[in-house]
Amino acid sequence: MIDGMLFGRMAFADPDFANEILQNGRIDEKRVCLTCGKCGDLICAHKPTGCVVRNYQTFGKFYQEFMEEKKDLPANFRG
Repeated sequence: MIDGMLFGRMAFADPDFANEILQNGRIDEKRVCLTCGKCGDLICAHKPTGCVVRNYQTFGKFYQEFMEEKKDLPANFRG
């Protein structure tokens, strides 16, 4: 019925979601993407990218760096 599906942000929020679907028939609702946009900020800032909310221990420091650097950028800066 379909040739393929794309899961961008979901793969950041829960990298194991495809296995969860196969094994459990569903994804863990506590690990879905919240569409906060922080992963997109990391992409634009050329930082290591992942889910800041779901994996703050790993990606929080990169987001904090981005927020510090952002202070010196124009308000309309898009990367």
